[in-house]
Amino acid sequence: MSVARLSAWVAIACKSPDFWRFLQVSGEQESIEQVRARCAVASRAEFDNDPAAAARLHQLIRIPFIDFPHHQEHDDEF
Repeated sequence: MSVARLSAWVAIACKSPDFWRFLQVSGEQESIEQVRARCAVASRAEFDNDPAAAARLHQLIRIPFIDFPHHQEHDDEF
């Protein structure tokens, strides 16, 4: 999936229960707040306009999320 804008990727990710588990939060609003706090931004738009904010998003959120086991709730069943 190609996301032209990082802000769009963040908006989609923050709606995902897998992303909530990754961030250890209980819902969309908390995930939005966590992403902003961890990346030191006030608005998602900064990810599209500020290369340093985009780099923090990649390093602190996107790459670790890719490596995160997305289906932890099913691990105990096997």
